[in-house]
Amino acid sequence: MPSGHLLPGETVLLVTTETLGALLVGICIGALAAVAIARYAGPSIAPPPRSTGGDRTSIPQPDGGPSRHRVTTDERRVVELLVGNDGRMKQSEIVRETGWSKAKVSRQLSTMEARGEVAKLSVGRENVVSLGAEAIPAE
Repeated sequence: MPSGHLLPGETVLLVTTETLGALLVGICIGALAAVAIARYAGPSIAPPPRSTGGDRTSIPQPDGGPSRHRVTTDERRVVELLVGNDGRMKQSEIVRETGWSKAKVSRQLSTMEARGEVAKLSVGRENVVSLGAEAIPAE
C-alpha cells in the first residue's frame, strides 16, 4: 500500500520525538510514585496475620481440668517472668523484660487480673504484680 493513502475508518497516529519523550517521562514519574507509596505505606497496607489459635493452651485448674479460657503466648510470657522472679515483679520490670509498650503491658495485666491470674498492688507510683491462684500450675 503506498504511503499517504488511508482506507476508510483508518486513523494515523503521529509519534514525534517530543511526544515519545513526554510519554517516557510520564511513565518514569508514575513508576517512581508507585515505589515511593509502596515504601512509605508498605506494611500498613497488608492486613494483619490471622491467628490460627495454635499458640494457645489451657490453664490447669486445681482439680486438674482445663479452664474455660485459653492462655495466649503473651499471658504465658508474663506468667513465666513472674515465676522466674519468685512470683512478684514491678510492672515497669515486665515492660523492660518483654520489650512491650507500657500500654500493652497494662492491658495484658488488667485482662489477667480480671481472670484471677495475677494481682496488682499499687505502691506509690508503681504497680507490683504477683501471681494469682489461677496462674499457679496444678501439680
